[in-house]
Amino acid sequence: MSCVTNCSECGPSYSAYSETECYSLDIVGSTPPSTPLYLFGRGFVNYSSFGSYVYNPGYSVSGYTNFSGGDYVILPSNTLWKNVSSNTTEGPLNRCGISTTLTGYSPPYNVWIGFSQCINIPTTKTYYIGVAADNEFKLNIDGIEIVNTKLATPYWYGPGFFGYNYPFKRWNIYPLTLNSGNHILELYYLNSTAPSPGSFGCEVYDNTLSELSGATTYGDLNVIFTSSGKTQATIVQDNSGNYLTSGYTCSSGYVYDTCTDQCVKYEFCEICPEPPCPFETYCISTGDVLYDDTYYSAGTYNGNIYWTGGSSGYNLYYSTGDTQWCLSTFLDGPCELFGKSPCTNSCPDLCDEFFNPGICPSPTPSPTAACAIDFDAIFDCEVVVTQTPTPTPTPTITPTITPSSTNPCGGIGIEVSGITYTPTPTTTPTNTPSQSPEITRPCNVNGTVTFNTLDDYIQCPNSKQFKDCLNGFVYSTTNVVLDPMGSTPVIGMVYEATVNEIDICVEYIGTVDNTSGVATIVLNTEIGLVSEGGCLVCIPPVSSTPTPTPTVTPTITPSSTPSVCCEYQVTNLLFSLNTFNIKSCSTNQTEVITINGGSTITVKSYKVPVGNNINIVFVDCPCVTLTPTPSVTPTITPTPSSSTPVA
Repeated sequence: MSCVTNCSECGPSYSAYSETECYSLDIVGSTPPSTPLYLFGRGFVNYSSFGSYVYNPGYSVSGYTNFSGGDYVILPSNTLWKNVSSNTTEGPLNRCGISTTLTGYSPPYNVWIGFSQCINIPTTKTYYIGVAADNEFKLNIDGIEIVNTKLATPYWYGPGFFGYNYPFKRWNIYPLTLNSGNHILELYYLNSTAPSPGSFGCEVYDNTLSELSGATTYGDLNVIFTSSGKTQATIVQDNSGNYLTSGYTCSSGYVYDTCTDQCVKYEFCEICPEPPCPFETYCISTGDVLYDDTYYSAGTYNGNIYWTGGSSGYNLYYSTGDTQWCLSTFLDGPCELFGKSPCTNSCPDLCDEFFNPGICPSPTPSPTAACAIDFDAIFDCEVVVTQTPTPTPTPTITPTITPSSTNPCGGIGIEVSGITYTPTPTTTPTNTPSQSPEITRPCNVNGTVTFNTLDDYIQCPNSKQFKDCLNGFVYSTTNVVLDPMGSTPVIGMVYEATVNEIDICVEYIGTVDNTSGVATIVLNTEIGLVSEGGCLVCIPPVSSTPTPTPTVTPTITPSSTPSVCCEYQVTNLLFSLNTFNIKSCSTNQTEVITINGGSTITVKSYKVPVGNNINIVFVDCPCVTLTPTPSVTPTITPTPSSSTPVA
């Protein structure tokens, strides 16, 4: 069926499933299991030992975002999200995991074993679904496959079966937008190694990502479903997805609904998408010069038209992750102005009070008061001009000059006379000037203006974030960070940098408003864009070998700033022996640690461990401090030049 404009066109039994789909249910009876499989709570020392990973939107059905394994957020390493002590009770999978056996091995093998659960969603929004399984897991919603790790076993386990073990060593959390109403959740696990123990678990969180990151106890979460307490495997399938008689069976295309004890088939009908937005220009007029501008159509992004400001430098685009229209300095950047969410309108929907189609009108200039020129002009020639009489034809010369009746100024001239003063003072009458009226000139500005020069960088409350090229760590700082040329760092650029006194390679990923970073970051060398392989060619400098120092006779003055000993979990990403360096909390010396391929160990160090092909997760900083290193006032006794340098 082609797309429709409303659900009634699909058929009489169709109703809205989402803003883009309608659905109808075909319901038939189910067949009960002939040999039921029962489930028991089950924990293991390796479960959730790598912690909890929240995958960014855009993950594939294989369960990850891209094949390099990036684009995720690691939640804090507390016992809510991680098996810190390598026991059978800490971490999410130990908390909600279930298995076909209480102890020992967990048959049957190479069979999808699971359960169906109907859940009611009160509000349409993004929820977070956490899953894990030993060895594979599969998650379906309303008969649609969301995640299936068996589609990409090499990613989840790496070369050799006992590689990464991500499906059960990680707690894997996926954001998913669910529409309000009833939904059928199906979770399966497959134990692919015989004989071996197995387990699987699931939790659905009605929380934001920041709430998940800030949670430290189970009570901090709003869990709307957990697999803990499930007692029967209600659905069992072979590797081809066919139902087996150990669980409830349905015909192909149907899913078992535990709430009605029947089989349900979802029939979907697509609503036609809106036509492209017809407006080529929009005007934003908030009164803030930062955003106010005319925005022009500039192409398509995320399947929608986007607009860019003529002078503001901002972009108006549709964010598929937030399902809303956003105004940001770059495409897919953080939203500074935004509309409702979720939104599927093809035209932007920012507030009508300051946002309208069309070009912003040019501002009408305010009238400026005219500067009136008002002055008095006094000339020596103050002769009343009268009509000139006809002169007599015969001139008569007499000693006394008779003024001519002609204007003596000639109509255009000024007669100037000078007065000569003698050196002997003589009394000169003083003319009393007449008072002139005060003239008001509206263009005159009187007063004092004082300018204060600001000669410093303004530090904003947001944090700049840099991602470690090696392990994906994100470092944040509110300090001013400039590139080696003294300019603002470029998003997506790779730099060789010194972070908290450690030389590493980082990618600048932008700023955030909800994090207050405390890292100390200095950008030493600009390498290149990460999209052009900047991380691959960036090599941080190797610490140089110290030069021989003379023997000193110290006068000890205790240092005032002790270092803090912290715990780190280090994972070897190689499949062979590897090494990394720490500053040991027990010896206060730099030590080289050897780690087996694909394994994880916990170390205590005064500095972040340094090495290649390792993943470092911060655990905790217990109350252990380094004994202050004494400062010395040396009395130098030179050593022979052949002395061996101190390592």
